[in-house]
Amino acid sequence: MNENELKRLLKPILRGRDIKRYGYEWAGLWIIVVKFGFNAELDKYPAILEHLTQYKEQLKNRGQCRYSRGGIGQGQHHWLELDNNPKDFYLDEFEKEKIVFKAIGKNLAFSIVKSGIFVSAPSSFLTSQKNKYILGILSSKVVQSYIYDNSDRTGAGDVMLNIQSFEKIPLPKISQEEQEPFVKLVDEIMELKAKNEDTKEFENQIDEMVYKLYGLSEDEVKIINGK
Repeated sequence: MNENELKRLLKPILRGRDIKRYGYEWAGLWIIVVKFGFNAELDKYPAILEHLTQYKEQLKNRGQCRYSRGGIGQGQHHWLELDNNPKDFYLDEFEKEKIVFKAIGKNLAFSIVKSGIFVSAPSSFLTSQKNKYILGILSSKVVQSYIYDNSDRTGAGDVMLNIQSFEKIPLPKISQEEQEPFVKLVDEIMELKAKNEDTKEFENQIDEMVYKLYGLSEDEVKIINGK
């Protein structure tokens, strides 16, 4: 079995604790991903199949095989396959560059990860055509303050950035040209973060741009910075 064949099944995975502000630290963890309809090729991976057979009963009891319509019968659904709808293949979103974030915590962090990297619950991710612009906005003091003020909370007081809370975040729609200054600064920040260097100067620049983008007054900026 060559490396390319293995990459079809084995994917690097991040946990919430691995996601940092504008970066991430992969802990060397992998996940085995068997997509719907892949059972015909499983004989190419005897070692993986043998290893997971010991968990066969648990895997069979995951509530799979729901998508039996459209000519795909339950008997054709292998117990290893994920129950992703063959009509939309949501797993393809994992193969894209994406913004990942911890969905629960006192200190939330957002970062961009390259395609093919998975995240485990309760972490979440989003894909778009303007990841760097969105990352800059989400990481700004303005939006961080908004998230802490408007998100649901756990019993322990941690922020729960679930879909309902995330959809409340007002992200300004601006042109591609207007996004470019944000993109350049985010590129600088990510490059410096990878070298473990200070990024405060560039992050402060993004904050100043976001204040203007949201039309905040001097008093409102003081409130944000006071937090």
